Amino acid sequence: MVHARLDYGELRRARALLPTVRDSNLGLVERETNRLIDRLGVPDMIRDDT
Repeated sequence: MVHARLDYGELRRARALLPTVRDSNLGLVERETNRLIDRLGVPDMIRDDT
């Protein structure tokens, strides 16, 4: 498991410089992620039941 604090300003600048990330369809990524979670579930080691 990785925990990190992100500087959102730096994150925005980095995303703007990476065309594959900049041009990604975030709605599609979210839908596909949710579809996979619904289909496959979430492993216990990743689930946050706090």
